Amino acid sequence: MTQSFWIAVKWLIQNPEGKYLIIYKSDLDEVNPNDFDIPGGRINRWEKIEDALHREIKEEVWLKVVIQKLNNTRWFTKEELHLVWITFLATCSDYEHITLSHEHTGFQRRTKEEILNWDFPAWLKEEFQKI
Repeated sequence: MTQSFWIAVKWLIQNPEGKYLIIYKSDLDEVNPNDFDIPGGRINRWEKIEDALHREIKEEVWLKVVIQKLNNTRWFTKEELHLVWITFLATCSDYEHITLSHEHTGFQRRTKEEILNWDFPAWLKEEFQKI
């Protein structure tokens, strides 16, 4: 049995109207296909955290964001995968020009209250409770 250990970075991206970007994973995702997510991904070996944050946001939704603060740290295990992720709060003024990667099939803009009260995954709600 081969174990994989990864560190990932994630974004909670807020627009000027106070809504956050929620993306929807395609069926190609290896961890939780066809489920809600927030932008982010794994850090490459020797990559700086800030570089990984900007690379992932460019790859997944093609937005320019401004880091506001560290929001949360989490860990996740599934079979042989052990993943630690770091979530940052960010703002984005140009929220209208989202270009999704092939890894995602859709997106929504939701307020924190909507996310906490609607049928989103528990881990996602926990991220927003930390804001």
